[in-house]
Amino acid sequence: NALFQPSEVDLSKWYAEVLQIFILTMLYSPLLPLAPLFGALCLFLLYCSHKHALLRWRKQPSVLLGGDLDRRAIVVMRRSILILPMTTILFLEPSQHGQQ
Repeated sequence: NALFQPSEVDLSKWYAEVLQIFILTMLYSPLLPLAPLFGALCLFLLYCSHKHALLRWRKQPSVLLGGDLDRRAIVVMRRSILILPMTTILFLEPSQHGQQ
């Protein structure tokens, strides 16, 4: 019977996926102005797939992680906002040298 039971949710992997999409969206938004739209669409689709997995395929976690993982993810997202001005300077500054 243990083989047919659904597996538990790996919340740390799910948080890592969300943070990866968010940070890559912030990183490439100066090069691709539609990156925030694509990032939002990816996050929405990821939300739908995770919701479906939680409601239909996965079982409840036996150990709750508490709010520590949530707080760490929020701190990483707040700090990653600084990526946007740095990548804007990094990616768009070489194009300004040719124009006088």
